[in-house]
Amino acid sequence: MTPTEQQIEQLKAEASQLNRQLRTLPASDVKSKVALMKAIHKIDMELADLRAQQKTAQTPQDDKPVPEIGVQEIEAILKYLPIFEQQNYQFGQWIQKRGQFAYFAYSPEVLEFQSALYRHNIIIVFDWTIWDDEAKRYQAEPKALETADLLTLRKLLTAHIRADRFVEGHLASVLESGHIAAILRRLRQIREEMIGDTQ
Repeated sequence: MTPTEQQIEQLKAEASQLNRQLRTLPASDVKSKVALMKAIHKIDMELADLRAQQKTAQTPQDDKPVPEIGVQEIEAILKYLPIFEQQNYQFGQWIQKRGQFAYFAYSPEVLEFQSALYRHNIIIVFDWTIWDDEAKRYQAEPKALETADLLTLRKLLTAHIRADRFVEGHLASVLESGHIAAILRRLRQIREEMIGDTQ
């Protein structure tokens, strides 16, 4: 077993233990539940990164296949659209503690959304840093999203999730601006087209 495989197995065991703890918590213990969900979400992202590293190591740099997704994977993500479209929905809040840098604590739904993007293969492996100008263009020109294809939407979601690792609160800003909801609405249109093609 390689060091990466060992890390993956260790993280999977930790996630399993945290999930068991989460199931045993009383419904009234909201604070503990949120803390556990955040810890599970962090492990989910670490696992996704390690698996992506495995694929990158095994696949030539210029020949990385993008996993295909279908209606089922898209629908698993679209269930968050009504939540994010709610008027005055709070995506989270900034936390400032003495002696620490401020950080953005996301709501449970946003944490679940991020985990779902990885779990359903929406996030893809590509050099999102050199695609930054294109991502910004879609933010500056909302109409461009109306004709964006599925791969472009997956690239956008990947870029914003990855950028949030380096710029605290980046994901919050694109959620609050409505950009993520706009991406999901375009994704909904593509799902409808996919269903229509199979009928």
